[in-house]
Amino acid sequence: ICAAPIAFIQFVEGDQLRLVSIHRMVPVPGQTAASNPLTPLDGVPSGAAVLERRTVHVHGPIEELEIEYPGTAASHRRLGWDAESGLAVPLVLRDAVFGVVVALRGDQEGFSAAQISLVETFADQAVIAIENARLFNELQERNREVTEALDQQTAMAEVLSIIASSPTDVGPVLDAVIRSAVRLCEAEDGVIYRPEGNVLRNVAVFGERAIRDLPVPNDDSTVSGRALRERRVISIDDVEATDFKGGDQVRAVVPYRTVLAAPLIRGDQALGTISLIRREVRPFSLKQVDLLKAFADQAVIAIENARLFNELQERNREVTEALEQQTAMAEVLEAISRSAFDLDAILGTLVVTAARLLNATGASINRVFPPNDLRAVAHFGLTEEQRAYSVQSMSDGSTRQAIVTRRPKVVVSRVGDATREGSSEKLEARDRLWGTASYLIVPLLKGKEAIGAITVIRAGESGYREGEVALLQTFADQAVIAIENARLLDELQARNRDVTEALAQQTAMAEVLRIIAGSPADLDSVMRPLTSTLADLVGASLVTAWVDLEHHPEELVGHLHVHNRVPDYAAPDGRATMKLPLRDTPFARARATRAPVAFAGTREQFLAEFPGPKTDAVRGLTSRMAVPLLREGTVVGHLICMRPGILPFTDRQIALTQTFADQAVIAIENSRLISELQAKTEELELASAHKSEFLANMSHELRTPLNAIIGYAELLQEECADLGDDGYIPDLQKIHTAGHHLLTLISAILDLAKIEAGRMTMFLEEFDLNTLASDVEAMVRPLVEKNGNAFAVQCPPEIGPMTGDLVKVRQALFNLLSNAAKFTEGGRVSLAVGRWPLAVGSDLGTRASGLVTFAISDTGIGMTEEQVGRLFEAFSQAEVSTSRKYGGTGLGLALSRQFCRMMGGDITVESVPGQGSTFTMTLPAVVVDPATVPDTSVPRPGGSGGP
Repeated sequence: ICAAPIAFIQFVEGDQLRLVSIHRMVPVPGQTAASNPLTPLDGVPSGAAVLERRTVHVHGPIEELEIEYPGTAASHRRLGWDAESGLAVPLVLRDAVFGVVVALRGDQEGFSAAQISLVETFADQAVIAIENARLFNELQERNREVTEALDQQTAMAEVLSIIASSPTDVGPVLDAVIRSAVRLCEAEDGVIYRPEGNVLRNVAVFGERAIRDLPVPNDDSTVSGRALRERRVISIDDVEATDFKGGDQVRAVVPYRTVLAAPLIRGDQALGTISLIRREVRPFSLKQVDLLKAFADQAVIAIENARLFNELQERNREVTEALEQQTAMAEVLEAISRSAFDLDAILGTLVVTAARLLNATGASINRVFPPNDLRAVAHFGLTEEQRAYSVQSMSDGSTRQAIVTRRPKVVVSRVGDATREGSSEKLEARDRLWGTASYLIVPLLKGKEAIGAITVIRAGESGYREGEVALLQTFADQAVIAIENARLLDELQARNRDVTEALAQQTAMAEVLRIIAGSPADLDSVMRPLTSTLADLVGASLVTAWVDLEHHPEELVGHLHVHNRVPDYAAPDGRATMKLPLRDTPFARARATRAPVAFAGTREQFLAEFPGPKTDAVRGLTSRMAVPLLREGTVVGHLICMRPGILPFTDRQIALTQTFADQAVIAIENSRLISELQAKTEELELASAHKSEFLANMSHELRTPLNAIIGYAELLQEECADLGDDGYIPDLQKIHTAGHHLLTLISAILDLAKIEAGRMTMFLEEFDLNTLASDVEAMVRPLVEKNGNAFAVQCPPEIGPMTGDLVKVRQALFNLLSNAAKFTEGGRVSLAVGRWPLAVGSDLGTRASGLVTFAISDTGIGMTEEQVGRLFEAFSQAEVSTSRKYGGTGLGLALSRQFCRMMGGDITVESVPGQGSTFTMTLPAVVVDPATVPDTSVPRPGGSGGP
């Protein structure tokens, strides 16, 4: 069509072009596509069309073409043609160039546009044709694969169908597996082996049936044995070229050459092998090897399904039996929960259920009762005669043996068996009542103790399986639980009664103790509820509490507290002081024996036992109890309980009355002690008032002579100095110093006495705190520096004034600083004065606008917590050694705190042993005299009101 003498097609291979098809108008001998296979891509127009992915059209003298495409002439020569016009069109499929269509002409005119378009169209047709051919070839290959897969799936489906239809019979499944494996893997014969000891035995064969009964060694001498031992597929192209001699017996029947064996593996366990043979040398392909593995998996599934199905059936049987047993147990437990108070009903349900589950004709439960008696407590299916025989034979029979050994016992009794143990009379009776029968006896065990046995009886010689023995043991356990529950329930009910009674007693006792604590001095207010509560707890109609006032040998003299529930009974209402004859009465005997006396009987019996006063006996109160009230072995009274009729008091009621007697003694003793204490307190208060009044009155009388002594000592010192007689001056100075010391001591004692007597007054005035600090510093500095201490005073200039008793504030500061100087050596003493505003709503906020604090700190010996606790007691110091070493009376701190508290303040202390102490004196900035303020405080119990 293009008038081209030669045209060809080339495919791209790497960086070259291979000639795949060529057409010449004039054939050249020897020139074929195969004879010109490769052309380089570089330097030729066809290569440019491929590389540049476009149509290349060249024409002109060959010399000119060689300039642009230097490989053109060589390429033409290989084709046997010198062309001066060429057309190359690339073959493009999905943006990839895989070849080129080339047309050549000998003239230099080239191809027309129509011819070029036509060749490009032919190139597209070529691409379509080539792609169609490739797709068709792929489709044919895919069809072959699908056909093979369909055959395999059909075979697998057949095997699975057989597995589903024969879950318990593995034979048909294995036959189908080996038949399909032989057919699809193109073998002549096939065998499935299962290991059995040292050999592999056939379980399925297809092909030559003569080899069905020929086992092979289970070792490395056979292909199947080695595949099983090594757990891998083994393929042998020619078995005669190997050393597998273990299969010679099979080869004698079937002279096979090629073998393929795959193991049947489940987890870590080898179940067997599947083997295929070909009688000529024809190796199996990899696809056939994979196919045989799949058939091996199918065989494993079949074998495993059969095993699991059989196990499932066995398990179902066990579950069914267990379900029946659980249902029966549930019925028993329901009976236990429904009839917790009826042990007979529970045990009856147990024997009925046990007999039903064990297919027994009769059953019974026997219990051991002290001392060693065995009795039937439940039975089922037994006639009266059989029950009577069982009870008689328990004492020395099999039931007794099972209980003694604490082990289950199975007994098979055969009529006419001469080897049976026991007397002929007893055996004849048993044969007549039971005939040939099997007995199962299981002891009832509570821990290691056998409390009875449960027995089932079945006709015939069937005996009992291990599971049936275990089942009856379960029923035995249930019986033990029921018996134990009944016992515990009885104990619980008894315990609940005890607890209820004890709770009532504890509540009553707590109430009595509360009354004793609330009214310790009023004995009658205690005895009234005590006798009333005791009457309720012991069920008495009349309760009397007698408190002795005198110890008279013939009669009782004291207070009688009565709780009376007897109508028209001539007894005092509440407390009465009276006399009772002390002879032939229950309380007379209790007093003599110092132990409770109880009696219950008729009127005549009471009068015969106690011929004393007969009033109570006449009223019919002949059941009575007398309990002595003992204080350290001495009888201080009695508790007497009475009730009508013959109704004895129990040991618990007697013990309870003794407890109430102890409480009555406590109340009596409390009343006595409080009375004595009140008398002593009144005496002490009166003596203290007289002492304080005396000291307060003695203030002037004691101070006046001391002031005279001090004054005369000063005058004598001046006269001796004027006369030049210096020998008397030291003695006069000692008299002066001792007088001053004694005056200070007496003043402190008298001040404390005045404070206690309420006669100490305050002189309130406004003074400057800076001036106070300066005055105190001047007074104390010599004392501080005497022991080598440094002294520092901190008082802000703007601190302002304070209103209070200047003398008492100065005295308190002097006492505190003197103590700090005395107990510090070579250290530091400081005084810090500060002012603090009060919080809103504070106690002092209604009387002052702030607080003034004086903090006295030292680095002295310090104190322990115990020493600080007794620091502010009068005449007390930290310890005896301190008093000996440092001296002092112990009055300074006590007096200073009293001064501060008079002014509405206080003194607190913080101290560390060996590191020093800090005393903080806190006072209102404006002190108010309490005598000028109306007292609006609520009086405190036992004391005065106020802070």
